[in-house]
Amino acid sequence: MTIDHYKQTDEMDLRQTLDHHANMFFVIHNDEVQPYCSMVVGKLSVQLGFTQQDMITAFPVEIQDAMKGKEVKFRYHFKQRCLCIYPSPIFHNQKVIKLVGTAMDITPYEKAEQTIEYMATHDKLTNKASEPV
Repeated sequence: MTIDHYKQTDEMDLRQTLDHHANMFFVIHNDEVQPYCSMVVGKLSVQLGFTQQDMITAFPVEIQDAMKGKEVKFRYHFKQRCLCIYPSPIFHNQKVIKLVGTAMDITPYEKAEQTIEYMATHDKLTNKASEPV
């Protein structure tokens, strides 16, 4: 077996692994004209029908910030789900050439935060907003 064979096999295995992962993975290239998304994979992307075009158009400000080399993390609401998105810049010669990132469904955590916030600000017996102390 040659090294090229192993590289090709590893690439196929990685793609299969990413396709079957619960989260969503993406790659966005820093094109001169506008960013281009070459890959959106993972079970979450299939469940939501999230496309390569969605990745570019859904959150342009955050993508621009990441393309400037900033490490960003943000929430995005899509089809009644809350996603936590982490685009990470990849540099070559001190220039961002692409972003690789993940997105996770954090809807249950967001709902828990809302419940805690409500409990902290409302009277337990009357469900009315609590008076500030």
